Amino acid sequence: MTEHDSNNEIEQILRRYRPAGPPMELKERILKLVKTKAISFSLPKKDKKSHWTRYAVIAAAASVLIAAGGYFLLDRLDRDTDIKPKEAQLSFAEIERQISQSGRAARLLATADMLAKHSSTEQIVREQYRYITETYPQTTAGIEAKSRIQSRHQ
Repeated sequence: MTEHDSNNEIEQILRRYRPAGPPMELKERILKLVKTKAISFSLPKKDKKSHWTRYAVIAAAASVLIAAGGYFLLDRLDRDTDIKPKEAQLSFAEIERQISQSGRAARLLATADMLAKHSSTEQIVREQYRYITETYPQTTAGIEAKSRIQSRHQ
């Protein structure tokens, strides 16, 4: 006998039996008690007014929270974006010029570093570092070139 056959046999046995329901006299006793008002039950009534009032209160509370959050967020952004007068005068062209200078200085520094690997180019490397330091003093590469000149003199 396979598992499938045993499952079918069990299902056939279970179909013969039905669960027992409540006795018929129970229904009659309950109906008699309801008629004599010995017991009473009622479904809760839904008050449409309170239903919408609850949603209105929730919506009002949410609106207050959103407004307060927006106020505090905008206030925080205003404090974080206070720009100093000198910084406010930087134009797009000035920023672009600074980026371009930093790029040129970085390329020159990289070239000088490659030349520094060869012992015969020591004089050229020192001149290149000095040029970067004098021409691009405010750039990262200019500052790095200055520190390399100082380290070579020591």
